[in-house]
Amino acid sequence: RHGMYGHNDDLMRFALLAWAALEAPFAVECDGSVYGDDVVFLINDWMVGLVPLIMASHYRRYGCYTKARTIFDIHNMGYCGNFPVVQATDLGLPDDAYFDLLFHDKQIKLLKGGIELADRVVTVSPSYRDEVLTPEGGFGLHERCANRLQHLDGVLNGIDLNDWNPATDPYLSKKFQGFDNFYSAADLTGKKSCKLHLQSCFHLPED
Repeated sequence: RHGMYGHNDDLMRFALLAWAALEAPFAVECDGSVYGDDVVFLINDWMVGLVPLIMASHYRRYGCYTKARTIFDIHNMGYCGNFPVVQATDLGLPDDAYFDLLFHDKQIKLLKGGIELADRVVTVSPSYRDEVLTPEGGFGLHERCANRLQHLDGVLNGIDLNDWNPATDPYLSKKFQGFDNFYSAADLTGKKSCKLHLQSCFHLPED
């Protein structure tokens, strides 16, 4: 297939992704054991906007994920994950519980489902949080965002410049890599060594 989006079965594919995300903590081992249902789901954008709905309508009615929490991250309100209306059962849901929260403008919007049902909603910056509350920035969903105002925050995208400084990062040291691979804008020598080390660890062609 060419590209990740724009296919006739996109809704079904992303529904399957949401179901898989909710099954993963019971099936994927980490350090010899599975996580179980006491977890936090960081839900990145509309593609997995069904996760809170599936959790509420299916898992929690059977006493599962009662302690779990969901955080829905909005990247761009202009991309909502719009699809024609289907039946709840088409997406694997047991019934119509909460299903109407997906609807807007006579279509399904997966972004709206995440906004409506996640425990917390965050945007990619404090200023974008303010923007999604306006008619222009909310693309028709500004009132839904306003209804979640107590649970809506803006967290600035980016990295900690101290923790991720390649000139001082301890994970680039001899202790972790066998030799020091520090580098900076003034001296990029270690950057090439870092790349070669990573390729070697994953048995990739070294270049």
